[in-house]
Amino acid sequence: MLVGCFVTTHVLLGPRLQTPSSRLKFAMIPTLLGWTALGFSLVLETTLGRQFLALVVSVLFILFFESLITYIWEHEAYETYSLENIAAYGLTLAVFFGSGTLLALYVLLGLNIGVVMALGAILFFMIHYEMVWISKLSSARMPIMVGVLTLLMLECMLAFALLPFHFMVAAAALTILWYLAISLTRASELKLLTKKMIGRHMMFGGMLLLVLFVIARWT
Repeated sequence: MLVGCFVTTHVLLGPRLQTPSSRLKFAMIPTLLGWTALGFSLVLETTLGRQFLALVVSVLFILFFESLITYIWEHEAYETYSLENIAAYGLTLAVFFGSGTLLALYVLLGLNIGVVMALGAILFFMIHYEMVWISKLSSARMPIMVGVLTLLMLECMLAFALLPFHFMVAAAALTILWYLAISLTRASELKLLTKKMIGRHMMFGGMLLLVLFVIARWT
């Protein structure tokens, strides 16, 4: 899967993108989604669930690579922010799949919490780096944004790991919190953040968390 993502991205980008680092950054988005989904499939209990997971990931792969082709080769037909939005959907799912897998390893297999947190730090760092890069946010402030967001997610993941939640509930809650944090960060960097936006995001996120915790399966 790793080789396939990198080879596909290299072929699609062609000679029009000469920067090796940009090729790597584009390739890491489907790679993160694919690997986290593969890990998550190991903790799903039903064959139907794994098949649905494979279908969702395949559709996102197709949409991402199709948008990448348009962005590079047919830029006049490219819809603004479409590649960024598809990448954001993929990275959001990567947060859910990745955190769910790590929490399942801790809950089901008793993996050392220190190892879980170390793997989580690597995962969240890569996801945040890709998200900040694809969103074209300030490169000068990138280390601060990536570092703060990664630390925030690690603290939340540790808290959920110690609470009696089912690992999927904890992963869903982490994904909601991540979405709120990254959305407000992007809006702040793009000078679009307003009190109304903050209130709307907090209300929406609070309602989702409330519904999630009410219907949650507790261990």
